[in-house]
Amino acid sequence: MRFCYLITVILIFLLPVFGRPVRAETVRVTISADEIYYDYHTKQIEANGNVRISYKETRVECDHAIIDHEENILLATGNVYLVKENDEFNGDRFLYYLETQRGWIYPVVTEVIDDQIAEPLIFTAAEAFLKSEEVLFKKSYLTGCDLEKPHYHFTAKKIEYLPGDRIKMHHVWYWEHRVPLFYLPVLFISLEEDSNNFGAQVGWNNSEGWWLLWWYTYYFSDNNSNSLMVRNKTTEHGVDRWELQHINKLTPTRTFTETFEFLDNDKIGNYNDDYRLGLKYEDRTNPKMNYEAWLNAWNRYTYKGDNYYESELVLNLKGQSPYPNIKFYHDIKEELGLPETYLDQSWEYYFDPTFNIFLKGQWLDSERRGYDEPRMDYYFDLFKRWDNSDLAFKLSERNISLNESIFPDITYTIHQLNAPLVGKIKTTTQYTHKETLNTYTGVATEGDRAALDIMKTNSLWAKGRLSLTNEIQLRCRSYVINDIPSEVGALTESLNLTNNFTDKLSTTVKMGFTEVQGLTNTFFTGNDDIRPGADIWNYWYWNGKIFRANFNTGYNFETEYAYPANFGASLFYNSTSVNFGTIYYWDNGPRYDTGFGTTSLSINSTPRKDWRLSLALNYNFISQLWSAKRLDLELTEQLNPNWKVNLRMNYNMLIDDFSNANAGLTYNWHCRDVEFHYDWIERQYWLQLTFKAFPQARFNTAENPMELLNYE
Repeated sequence: MRFCYLITVILIFLLPVFGRPVRAETVRVTISADEIYYDYHTKQIEANGNVRISYKETRVECDHAIIDHEENILLATGNVYLVKENDEFNGDRFLYYLETQRGWIYPVVTEVIDDQIAEPLIFTAAEAFLKSEEVLFKKSYLTGCDLEKPHYHFTAKKIEYLPGDRIKMHHVWYWEHRVPLFYLPVLFISLEEDSNNFGAQVGWNNSEGWWLLWWYTYYFSDNNSNSLMVRNKTTEHGVDRWELQHINKLTPTRTFTETFEFLDNDKIGNYNDDYRLGLKYEDRTNPKMNYEAWLNAWNRYTYKGDNYYESELVLNLKGQSPYPNIKFYHDIKEELGLPETYLDQSWEYYFDPTFNIFLKGQWLDSERRGYDEPRMDYYFDLFKRWDNSDLAFKLSERNISLNESIFPDITYTIHQLNAPLVGKIKTTTQYTHKETLNTYTGVATEGDRAALDIMKTNSLWAKGRLSLTNEIQLRCRSYVINDIPSEVGALTESLNLTNNFTDKLSTTVKMGFTEVQGLTNTFFTGNDDIRPGADIWNYWYWNGKIFRANFNTGYNFETEYAYPANFGASLFYNSTSVNFGTIYYWDNGPRYDTGFGTTSLSINSTPRKDWRLSLALNYNFISQLWSAKRLDLELTEQLNPNWKVNLRMNYNMLIDDFSNANAGLTYNWHCRDVEFHYDWIERQYWLQLTFKAFPQARFNTAENPMELLNYE
């Protein structure tokens, strides 16, 4: 049957053939062409002229095609254009097995686009083998430069390309223009992670002079589950360092790593060499509980030739609720061999939205720090909420940085209780046991505190912007401090008059009177500073779009004590925010501080898209001490289409020095970026060459490859 110069579409259903019971899938192919022939005897379809073939996610355009019904084979010739799952290939001949989804196209000239590839890659190859989603190229040429004479390219005998996963090249030469620079048995570029398996670096710093660092990872298996990384750093004035790292992925979620490191100390006058052995196991099977354990052991030598050992053992459990976070760390450092053991853990568990437990603790046992016994800081918090009440139970002990123990602290609050003749009230009961030790004087203090707070609030009157409320508060305290009991009771009644002048400005005047029996105790913090007699407080609020401020202060007539004035303000204008806060102590006599106390100022500004400026100041006028004095600056500026500069500085004015200061200059070199970095804190500089097509593959001169180039 012959149809001349007609665009004909035939749907062919390749049904299972007797004698081949494994074929259970019905294969559907769509063909259009100028001429289509079908031979009933050979069961072959022949198409000529503007041939278009569609099969699943594969589309073929060519001059001539033959489909064998019996063997399920497609052969396309003459200006073959192939699209397979968004990848495009060009060649002269294409052979494809429809059932197994395997095929060959040769020679290949194609442009591959991937979500993980920043710019298209250009492939040429003697042939390409297609297997499902995987593409294998032989005798290949790869570049991300679209010039007729590319700046760089890779040649390889074989390239494996798995979309969204990796590009793996075998027997690779790297070329700059027409000059081959180096050879690699295997070059691996991950499209999932910021990693590749090769890097070469050179740089200079004050301590080591000129240094050369390179590393290479060899993969023993096709799925990259078994690899060996070799790393070497040679310095002008320091040691020569060699490192071997064997990574064995036991399963997709379990990894075992062995590391051997060797330090040649000849250049620093020590003819005894140091070495390290490391073992690490990782298990990420459970997404909510990951396990890590590693052991590092060093054999080191002093300048006198005496050897000593150092070790490090770490067990790290990274859990998400309901599992805990636990890190156990034990090491033996320095020549004296003094050990230190550290345990850090945190755990938060939600039984339901109304009931949760939180536990955080640190435990430290160290002979290097001169501790006679282990020390610990821990904090435990249990919270349970009912319809109108909640319970908080807390325990804490601190003796690493501060000697203090609170065991226990129990607070029960009824937020709304209907009492006869009284109405709705809020009731809070609390019991606390506290112990402290002043490490400077050696004075220990132990105390118990029981508290009861009852508060009732009534709305008396409201009209327009004015409102008046009444508060009645009963506070009872019972103390036993170093076996000496005491009690205090206080009844306070106050009126709160609020005037909302505008939607932005409001003020509240609070007038109250407190009757107190007994003496308050300052050993316990919180709301235990109870003063007798009449009180008056004034609160001011301004809540605008670009400016917000608050101010409050008070006065006690009985004790003639003026409460400190608190002031806070925030200004928001375009991309800049300014925050200011201070406290002022009125003159209450020689026993009290006078004048401004802790004052803070912070400015955060992003005047341009990639410019960030931050200033943080915190000063206590009474102690005349700074607690924060820091300036941070980070900016990136595109000088012109080819040049870009970036600057990052962190200046600590307390020590009058920079904690971080580096500058970078980037040149847009068509298909690549060349970056120069200078760090004037470490007094070192380095270069970085980045391929725009796959920025995961960087050849740079940074000192630490883990910062700028991660390897597997």
